[in-house]
Amino acid sequence: MIDASTLGKELAGRYSVEGLLGVGSMGAVFRARHLALARVVAIKVLTGHTDPNAGERMLREARISALIKSPHVVGCYDFGFLSSRSPFMVMEYVGGPSLAARLQDGPLPLDDLRRYMLHAARGMAAATELGVMHRDLKPSNMLIAPSGELKVADFGLARLTATTGPSALREQPLTAMGTVLGTPFYMAPEQAWSPQESDTRADIYSYGASFYHAATGQRPFEEQELLPLLLAHRQDIPARPRALRPELDEDVQTVLERCLAKDPKDRFQSFDEIDTALVGAQSTRWGDPHDLTLRVYMEQYKRFRPALLSGGPAGPVTAFQFHGDRTLSIVRANIAGVSADALVSADDGQLTMSGGVALALNHASGGVCHMETRKYVPVRHGGVVVSSGGRLNARFVFHAITLDWDHVATYRPTRDLILRLLEGCFYHADTMKLRSMALPLLGAGRAGFSPAECLDTMVEFLVKAMLLGGTGLSHVTIVLREGAGV
Repeated sequence: MIDASTLGKELAGRYSVEGLLGVGSMGAVFRARHLALARVVAIKVLTGHTDPNAGERMLREARISALIKSPHVVGCYDFGFLSSRSPFMVMEYVGGPSLAARLQDGPLPLDDLRRYMLHAARGMAAATELGVMHRDLKPSNMLIAPSGELKVADFGLARLTATTGPSALREQPLTAMGTVLGTPFYMAPEQAWSPQESDTRADIYSYGASFYHAATGQRPFEEQELLPLLLAHRQDIPARPRALRPELDEDVQTVLERCLAKDPKDRFQSFDEIDTALVGAQSTRWGDPHDLTLRVYMEQYKRFRPALLSGGPAGPVTAFQFHGDRTLSIVRANIAGVSADALVSADDGQLTMSGGVALALNHASGGVCHMETRKYVPVRHGGVVVSSGGRLNARFVFHAITLDWDHVATYRPTRDLILRLLEGCFYHADTMKLRSMALPLLGAGRAGFSPAECLDTMVEFLVKAMLLGGTGLSHVTIVLREGAGV
């Protein structure tokens, strides 16, 4: 088994290895720091394996994790081999416990339960957009960040369930026909009995079993021998969740029971459907704002939302005030004339800057934006790159990639994409110690994202970011178009 000192010597100059996070049957995970980016990461090293496909399997896991665009999936930043030929992958450092660790103290509080399982559904929705089946979704593969975000991890057993999607995932199978993979306590009946016929709906069953555990404090079936356990998943009905925990909401029980249906046709057919069921038709994307402070901001936004969507003349529309003189303003203006430390653009992965906000900002910069970004092309969908502002009233421009670099509609615009872009912009702003930033509605132009959904998503993210004080930015502005509605 490799130790932190040995790994540190192997990766010297790129990463500073700070210590061991955990050890499993196949390897170890270390905490480290990316020296150039000054970013804390987790490095997973596969050692002591006998599987001849282990390196290829980890490479596939790394590629899948890198391609999925969601703040609710643990990202991958790097992959390689040590001198011993042991593969390693560098991942996002979450810095919090797994859901399994949290459940050692009993079922989750109701507010945490709904929020975490929404996050898990949204992370899996982003994975299934690429045709990815996780095949081992369980509480120990759901990590909880200190910020309260849940992130799905460990796509080591994942496979592609569709012929569409990135070609990097369409490789030869690494598992023999009929091989059963997964964790039996959370495994769908068809995954055990007909593994090659299982699809995303098997992940939905595993999600439901994990949800059941988080909601009730126990797994759907607790048989300790393998065959009785698999038979129970196939033919037995678990105790009704509210019989075990009466304070559970009725809609949560309904979601759980549908996820755990024996026949895949009777389950939800997608994770997006689960998201809708948990949020509710009459609910807002802000979830259940039991925090009274957050509720105040939500109510303010709801009062102004019709005016924001209907359009109007240039000028300020509304502003949110936060502790420490931080502000979130919403204005109608030409973003190229706005003054801020950083302005945000939206473009395709080739950074063509041929229309909309990107064209306006590049023109106003004197062509500096286009000239400086050539070195980045092509940029992955969901990425954010930086150029100087040239003649703009801004030091920098953050270029958010809302369209595939090849203009092929592999992805549809999603809420998770907007959140990932916002996180990227905040990362750059905080790394560069900026104080102000102005953004358009990301993806609401050529990318075809719903302006209303985009506005809701951006306001939710920005209010929470400013309210929690997890950023050095003091002033953030959403810039809407003048005239007609957004």
